[in-house]
Amino acid sequence: MLSLPFLAIVATGLAAVVRRGDSEHVVLADCKAPNKDYFQSSQMAYYAGPPNNAPDAIANVTYGKQQAWAGSGKITGVFSDNIGFTVNIPATVGEGQFAGIGHNGYADFSCYARFKTALYTTKDGTVCNGIYDCDRTNPPGESPNGRQPKVGACFR
Repeated sequence: MLSLPFLAIVATGLAAVVRRGDSEHVVLADCKAPNKDYFQSSQMAYYAGPPNNAPDAIANVTYGKQQAWAGSGKITGVFSDNIGFTVNIPATVGEGQFAGIGHNGYADFSCYARFKTALYTTKDGTVCNGIYDCDRTNPPGESPNGRQPKVGACFR
């Protein structure tokens, strides 16, 4: 027979695990600090829903330089909960076009060129432009049953 404290611990642990949804996004962003004329860092911004001015989590990819997102092979960022996101954008594409694939260990993401000026501003005043938006849609030409999303722990 289980004791009450054990059940409370189990229940608490289960409450912290949340199913990831099909509405999550990871935005690949280029950022610059106030009063700078050049981009000084690149980040990945995680959103549980549609991208807006308040990401749920940010992973720094480069600091002191801008990351070339297209044509650089696999690029990985690690968020504060130690979940990584790896993306491969083979080449530059036109606005709104499919650009490549991303993966976070739980699900595949399709990435599209979707530029958004000043998508978000970090606590230190760094302004970030969205360059690519990776979402949970199927890549062009793949059937809806072509990928099976996995379940994982959400950002707490």
